[in-house]
Amino acid sequence: MKNQLANYFEIILKNDVSTIDGVTITPRAGKSLDKIYTKNNITILEKPAAESDNPYFQQSSKMVCPKLSSEESAKYRNNHPVIMVLYYTDHTSLVWGSLELPVRVQLNPEINHDLLEMTRKSPESLL
Repeated sequence: MKNQLANYFEIILKNDVSTIDGVTITPRAGKSLDKIYTKNNITILEKPAAESDNPYFQQSSKMVCPKLSSEESAKYRNNHPVIMVLYYTDHTSLVWGSLELPVRVQLNPEINHDLLEMTRKSPESLL
């Protein structure tokens, strides 16, 4: 990746997205992206396609976040498909996921924080 990722991202359920154009996500009427801050640096791990059993890169990330609101927890609890906007420290951004190949998110509530585990398969490398 070109720069270090910042400690926040925006996220939206795939079904709440109307269109994606470059780094601009347009939500459906009445829907919006949630901005979530992390307690750890965001990193995306990637297993090259050559090492996996299929032609896709396997991407993953674990993000430790302050406790999410009850509404956010309900949205992201059960391995839902999402689209994310990741931000770099130089204020540029990257859309992670697509309508065809979204990111899968699993929320694991902890006592003092929440852990979001993200996975995605992608035909293109992020690194």
